[in-house]
Amino acid sequence: MSVSKRFLPAVTVVGHPQPLTRSELASFLNVSVRTIDGYVLSRRIPYIRLGRLLRFRVQDVERALKRYTIEEVSI
Repeated sequence: MSVSKRFLPAVTVVGHPQPLTRSELASFLNVSVRTIDGYVLSRRIPYIRLGRLLRFRVQDVERALKRYTIEEVSI
């Protein structure tokens, strides 16, 4: 009996969540896919290239975007 790949569950190793697609990352960050594309082109966020596909590790993206965080300064 043949099983289609699209019905197989994603395999996740404990402690290593599966990398996200562009649209999944956009939803996670609450931005558009075009914004993600801009971040990739300007090399603001790290990514994994698998042929023509891009994948993103959430912890790497969050670490990269932290440098754009502006801390509140009390006077």
